[in-house]
Amino acid sequence: DMIIQAAADEAFNYYFEQSALSNDRKQLPANPRQPAEEIAMLLEQDAQTHPRIWLVAQTFPDWPSAGIVERWLSTHLQQIRATSVSGLRVEEYRPWQPAADAPTGTPLATFGDLAELTGASIDTAMGDQHAALVVLYWRPLRDSETPLKFSVQLIGATNPATGTPLWSQDDQFPQDGRLSTTTWTAGETFRDVYTLPLAGVPPGEYTVVVRLYNPDTGERIPAGEMDGATAGTLIIP
Repeated sequence: DMIIQAAADEAFNYYFEQSALSNDRKQLPANPRQPAEEIAMLLEQDAQTHPRIWLVAQTFPDWPSAGIVERWLSTHLQQIRATSVSGLRVEEYRPWQPAADAPTGTPLATFGDLAELTGASIDTAMGDQHAALVVLYWRPLRDSETPLKFSVQLIGATNPATGTPLWSQDDQFPQDGRLSTTTWTAGETFRDVYTLPLAGVPPGEYTVVVRLYNPDTGERIPAGEMDGATAGTLIIP
């Protein structure tokens, strides 16, 4: 991975050097007036040679080069997480095409004849943000007639606030609207990112369930004999 420090941070430098991490690291912008073209060239090189780019800290707002790194990353790469650790900004970016981390093998589920859920990961290492990061990998099989939406839900014991087993939820179109099920490319795996807020969720064991549905009618696309698929289990201590 590549770690880009948007500004020098002595505390981060100290703990990084004390750790066993061997990631590449650089400060970018390197100075207040570093040209945008030079910054973009360096970021392009890093994106081609590293599977992940981590952006930490904040560029000094009065620097003329402030914001260039953030704009380039958000334009060219997929943001996986945006959080903070003890007040220090931490953002993770990966290439849009998940060549390096795309799952292989038997799909977790197949939704009708529309899409396969090929892999999933669940991560609660979200720093100051009390949430679970769910990363899903999809392989489209064919286009749908109308735009469909994905739903990622945290299911557990009955939630007294709603009288249902639902505790948290994140619904969105593929890649937050960047893709559509009416025009996606069959056979081309893509990565999708969801965030499940965990504030107010009590300790216990929960199931992360994935659904595909028509937002206009509420109709769910079946996954085998079920109306959803299990992406994994989440234990909240």
